[in-house]
Amino acid sequence: MSPKVRLFEGFDRALPLMRPRMRRAQRTALAASAMIAALAIVAGSAGPSHPAGFSSTAYAQEPPRQERTTVWDGVFTTEQAKRGSALYGRRCMPCHGPELNGGDNGADDGISLTGGYWATWRGQTVAELFRVVSTKMPRNAPGQLTPQEYADVISFLLEANSYPAGKSELPPDTTRLEQIVFVDKP
Repeated sequence: MSPKVRLFEGFDRALPLMRPRMRRAQRTALAASAMIAALAIVAGSAGPSHPAGFSSTAYAQEPPRQERTTVWDGVFTTEQAKRGSALYGRRCMPCHGPELNGGDNGADDGISLTGGYWATWRGQTVAELFRVVSTKMPRNAPGQLTPQEYADVISFLLEANSYPAGKSELPPDTTRLEQIVFVDKP
């Protein structure tokens, strides 16, 4: 049996330990084969080979990053915000008030949903807001609205805070909402 040989680590010391009867030509051929195998392994880990006509630098470049959608890109419709307004009036107004400014308006003890509140969401996705609202609101019955109703209420809140409406409704799907980010007004 031949001893185990680690590539790159002590390979040159391992060759003489192999069968002493092995001829020099056989040891040279074995060493060459091992080096070719090592090079093949290294070349294989470097990535795919380049198709004809493509330079290695062009092939290695990252694909252009797709910019995320922001809340300023019109991510809800006016109709959806109207539905959300009606829901807000029935389910949210008792705590957050008719002007969305919470306890400042004689409402229960809900927080203000205007102005500085939206700065706290900067850099986060609408999916994160959706998760908070859909699991914690309304406070007296969290999770009681449908996902579509939560999306409608969020649309109303966006519209009430001067975010622009667009042509597509805000989806009630957190996977898609992960692509919409809160950023400062451009």
